[in-house]
Amino acid sequence: MCCLSQGYAVCCRWFLMVLMVTGIVFSCLTVASCHFIKYVDSNGNQGAVGLYRYFDTTTSSCIDHDDSISYSESENAARTGAVVAPMAASATILILLIEFCCCRFICSRLLMGLGLIAALVMQGITFLIFDSEKFCNGDIITEIMHQEPCTVADGAVFSAVAMLLYFMSGVLVFCTPKPEPMRVKKDVETSSSHMSVMTANSSIQSPSVTMNDVENTPMGSSKSASWT
Repeated sequence: MCCLSQGYAVCCRWFLMVLMVTGIVFSCLTVASCHFIKYVDSNGNQGAVGLYRYFDTTTSSCIDHDDSISYSESENAARTGAVVAPMAASATILILLIEFCCCRFICSRLLMGLGLIAALVMQGITFLIFDSEKFCNGDIITEIMHQEPCTVADGAVFSAVAMLLYFMSGVLVFCTPKPEPMRVKKDVETSSSHMSVMTANSSIQSPSVTMNDVENTPMGSSKSASWT
């Protein structure tokens, strides 16, 4: 039963790690995408823009934003959230690896939960790009609900998937058991193997000692014992 529970806990930890790594991948795709939103400009031309890149219709390629562009508070918040979210998730993975490989420590669930909450919130802040007055009307609620004039593109989908993965990871952190660290398990197996070797050696040596005692016993003592 103990082995089964340990195996279940290990599987849960591996699944949790896969979820978080996948979430980080989608967060990075969000940053690299040049199609977070699609919009229609004042001339009726369609365009696409990401948090750090935009789609150039003339060359049909993604180009980085010019550093000279001034961004609004909503746009800066969205750009910052896209970078901080994978960093918070990466710190959470580091805590998970330390606990999984080396040792347990106090408040590990709380720390991992706070890291995933931070990643979830920062990833959600990326949708503040819909509050942009350059590309949208500056009304985030109307933009998201009615998708006019800005519409959701691939980057926004990547961001939503990353949020879902971070949320699922947070649930697993608090709802799944923690396995014994691999280092502790290895030490226990090593000590048990040493004990088994010592027990086997003692069981082998004990009969030889007994036979030696019998062989060294004087014959007279046995005869006197028999006459008595």
